[in-house]
Amino acid sequence: MKTTRQILSDARDLIAGDETWTRGDFAAVQRFANGRRTYYQPEPIDSPAATCFCSLGAIYRAAETTTSYPSNAAQRACAALARVVDTSGWTPPAGDAPHVIVAWNDRPQTKHDDVLAAFDRAIVLADEIR
Repeated sequence: MKTTRQILSDARDLIAGDETWTRGDFAAVQRFANGRRTYYQPEPIDSPAATCFCSLGAIYRAAETTTSYPSNAAQRACAALARVVDTSGWTPPAGDAPHVIVAWNDRPQTKHDDVLAAFDRAIVLADEIR
């Protein structure tokens, strides 16, 4: 079984490129030409065709779990990321870590660099989440 740190690191790797991170869907296929998206199709998290993920989708894919029944390891990774997301200027939704992550990821103000920085902070924090 993967550790929380491994899941977060693998998830970060999945969305490291601008074209591999998305908003609004857990996972999708998207293609670009000349810096512009030319194709977009939502996909299940475990689809081999998926080429991009939101923050939560990347965690679930890295943990090899589902959105319906996330594993304990995926839940710990979500808790670590939710603890470090920047909530200044907005109020996160009430609820568990996945809801916070989705709301933060999908905000227009959240940029790809913000997401990668949050994953970096969560990876450092991961050893404290058990």
